[in-house]
Amino acid sequence: MDRLPSQPVRAVSAIFALATALYLPGCEGVLRPDDDAADDDAADDDAADDDAADDDAADDDAADDDAADDDTLPPPSDVDGDGFPAPEDCDDSDPAVSPGAEESANGVDDDCDGVVDDGTTLHDDDGDGVSEAGGDCDDADPTVSPGAVEVAYDGVDQDCDGRDLVDADGDGFPGGGGPDCDDTDPAVAPGAEDLAGDGLDSDCDGTDGPPPPPVGSWCLADTNVLAFPGEVEFSVSGSDAVGAPAPEGSRYDDVEIEVPAGTTVLFQMRSIAFDPYFVVLDGACGVVATSADIQAGYDDDDRLEFIAPAAGVYTVVATTALPGSTGSYVLSAFDGDPPEGDACGWRTSTLAYGETVNGSLGASDAHDGPAGPDAALDDWEFPGMAGEAVTATATGATVDLRIWLLGPDCAPVAEGAGGGAGLPATLSADLTQDGPHTLYVSTAGPGGGPYQLALASP
Repeated sequence: MDRLPSQPVRAVSAIFALATALYLPGCEGVLRPDDDAADDDAADDDAADDDAADDDAADDDAADDDAADDDTLPPPSDVDGDGFPAPEDCDDSDPAVSPGAEESANGVDDDCDGVVDDGTTLHDDDGDGVSEAGGDCDDADPTVSPGAVEVAYDGVDQDCDGRDLVDADGDGFPGGGGPDCDDTDPAVAPGAEDLAGDGLDSDCDGTDGPPPPPVGSWCLADTNVLAFPGEVEFSVSGSDAVGAPAPEGSRYDDVEIEVPAGTTVLFQMRSIAFDPYFVVLDGACGVVATSADIQAGYDDDDRLEFIAPAAGVYTVVATTALPGSTGSYVLSAFDGDPPEGDACGWRTSTLAYGETVNGSLGASDAHDGPAGPDAALDDWEFPGMAGEAVTATATGATVDLRIWLLGPDCAPVAEGAGGGAGLPATLSADLTQDGPHTLYVSTAGPGGGPYQLALASP
């Protein structure tokens, strides 16, 4: 029988012995790998527990440190005592400044919202650089402020000058639907000169070229206007038109008047400078009436009663009876009878029965009366009735007087002469007509002075 090699046998025996030692209970001192690993795990657990304990202790120490720190911080400060500490209070030295305080126009951020004077007139709400206090008339609109560009006709006062721009070209007439038909051109406006053929309606009458002459004056040079009824004062001068329809060599004014059809118009022309004369033209420039002196020699007053055959505009050619005469005059147009005080005189005053009045004759009074071209004249009017017996007396201490009585038709009724300075001029007459009567008080020649006129009760 063969024998096994000795070395393998010994190896197997060693392995068996080692296995027995590892698994047999009660065998102390024998190396057991599993027990060592368990011991290592336990040691690791103890170390972890120690680390956790150390961490808890560190956390406790940190908490103690934080508590110590809290105990050392000072409380928030409210220096001004308004209930808000800094920095919440943006000015802790002023009790009027704090969050929620009322904002005032004072240059201070009272409510600590970061905006100074908001909500007041000092704040520029719309950001255009001007506040209400600075003159911004609409601080909610950034296009509105003093100096802003004004937009015409939009109803908004952009530049805060108190009005919207309605006259863009500054010619005195508003555009934007107003009478100025081109508000960009100051040469275009109602009444401007309109040249025919230039393609422009310069006078805004709707056509190119000058307007047609007004009815009743197209054939005359320079028409004035008289409202009916009423009166106007003009003058005949050396620069006025001359010739027809006035007497040859006489200058004239033309005065336009509009009257209803069938109206009785009493024209009266008075002057102390010349012998008045006038004619009335219709709308076609035809002569329809001519005046004449009231009485031969009564050169200071001319009148005409005219019934308008049709409604429309008529022209009165106011002129002088003698060529070369000039001066001022008054032209009146009454509806029927003249008002009291305008019956037969130049600048008539009124007088009542039983009244004594003071007057004065001089260079400013009418001349060319019944006493001649050098005599000054006053005229006084009183109401009379047929059948009344009247007496009038004029006395001048320094002037020789004459006196005349005229009826409602301005025809002479009676006259009286004084015979010298200081002597009374007296007339008496029985009236034959109802209506205004006129007393002429005149000097007997050149000169003048104060006088008294008395009208006795009938």
